[in-house]
Amino acid sequence: TEVLVSANSNILSFYSSYPIFRIGNNDMTRYAMYAQTPIDAVTRESLYPYLQARISRKTIVDAANVLLNFVQTGFAYMDDEKYWGEDRVFFAEETLVNPYCDCDDKSILFSHLIRDLLGLDVILIYTTNHIFTGVKFPCEVSGSFITVGNEKYMICEPTCSSAVPVGWSGIEDTDAELRVVRLNRIQYSEDYSVSTADQRVKSLFPLFQNGKWGYRNADGDIVVPCEYEWVSDYEQGDKFCYVASKGDVLTLFHENGQAIPLMNIDRYIPLEC
Repeated sequence: TEVLVSANSNILSFYSSYPIFRIGNNDMTRYAMYAQTPIDAVTRESLYPYLQARISRKTIVDAANVLLNFVQTGFAYMDDEKYWGEDRVFFAEETLVNPYCDCDDKSILFSHLIRDLLGLDVILIYTTNHIFTGVKFPCEVSGSFITVGNEKYMICEPTCSSAVPVGWSGIEDTDAELRVVRLNRIQYSEDYSVSTADQRVKSLFPLFQNGKWGYRNADGDIVVPCEYEWVSDYEQGDKFCYVASKGDVLTLFHENGQAIPLMNIDRYIPLEC
């Protein structure tokens, strides 16, 4: 199956001459910058409907495997030094239009698809001369994983061409040093997420409108508006666990709607449900 993907030629021209960037000579900051640059609307609007149709109503793990398989088998691999004569890192659009890509390019593209279409947290994982990804699922998943800050990230290997599933790991040396960088979720004006068969993921994006914080769902409705000064990133479900604050008040709201202050205070600001 083939999909026709469009790209903004002006952006591609800009990216082709983009200088190498890193903070403090840390390559992980370089990869993170590429992974956290939003995919242009022209490309999203041509690619995402195709992928949405193929993962809609699947379980969250099956949907992730579809996206993983798409990146594994849909793009030819070649080492940068062999093809370009030097090390290069691609923005997601560049991976889609160039004839070859390598592990960092595939991992960056996959990280966008998982965050944008499934709303899941992703990390980039670096070991000797290789980059792959970890995905935090809202359910138990079998296979290899790493733990970061008490959170379990299932290993996903976008570079393999043999359609290996979520949880497969090609790391032979279990003592290998791994470097990890967490990636931000990117908020678009349009919600590209999909519903899954197990209904474990429902995209809810934080926004500020008319002087109030709230969340926007896939239909564009504002749900659970509140009057906080700051609200944490979204979680899964119609009711969800998140942190909100106003002044010296910091409150955790559980999925059942119960509010528990996180500081030594005797008051909190209730949600306007």
